Amino acid sequence: MRNSDKIPKEIYEPNDHITALLTEINSEHPGPSLFVTRATPEFVVKLFELEVTEIRDGQVIIKGVSRDPGYRTKIAVWTDQPRIDPVGACVGLRGMRVRNIVRELGGEKIDIINWDPDIRVFAANALKPAKLSSISVDEKAHQLNIKVAEDQLSLSIGKRGQNARLAANLTGWKIEISKAEENEQTTAQDDFAEQMRKAIEALANIPAIGPEAAEILVHNGYATVDGLKIAEEEDLAQLEGIGPEKAAAILAAVQAM
Repeated sequence: MRNSDKIPKEIYEPNDHITALLTEINSEHPGPSLFVTRATPEFVVKLFELEVTEIRDGQVIIKGVSRDPGYRTKIAVWTDQPRIDPVGACVGLRGMRVRNIVRELGGEKIDIINWDPDIRVFAANALKPAKLSSISVDEKAHQLNIKVAEDQLSLSIGKRGQNARLAANLTGWKIEISKAEENEQTTAQDDFAEQMRKAIEALANIPAIGPEAAEILVHNGYATVDGLKIAEEEDLAQLEGIGPEKAAAILAAVQAM
């Protein structure tokens, strides 16, 4: 394994068991030489193929991977089957699938996002968890000009520019991020408030949840059924206004959907 194929900071000792991707067989020298890697995006793709049945079966498609080995990976997934949530499939029940992959990568952070044919939607997904105020597309320059609220600027760019750089690699577009004007920020806040209202309304329609619990869940980051499906019962039970009994009923209801 060449140094460039190692995950930074990993140290291997004799007899260590590691997983790697075979990239080259050099049969020209006596005794064929095998070259392997753990640092490429393709290695992450193979780990997802091994871990996620829906990817292995072709039901969920990996549309792109952008990676900073040892630190962070963004992977875009898609399916044409309406009954399958591609992100949820990759995360797995209670996050088990993605946790296995993260463990194999030594704790490397993995962002699993929905691919979308609309580059505006795709870019917004790729830059999460930052919330964007607006996106304009410059087709000629193949560039996305993105504006964000002041408190979202550092989050959207990321430490050492990592979030923006990985999003640009994933989408294949050049990304320019700048601070939005005050009126644009207000519009974004209004849009966010509307999204919150719709999320609360959707969860409230589930009999086991209801309006009061829906508001508590959404304001604590549990805004979708898919998000609740991978939630830990203990975490939900600790939310003020939920408790163990309600948490168990909520999880039972969403797992049955």
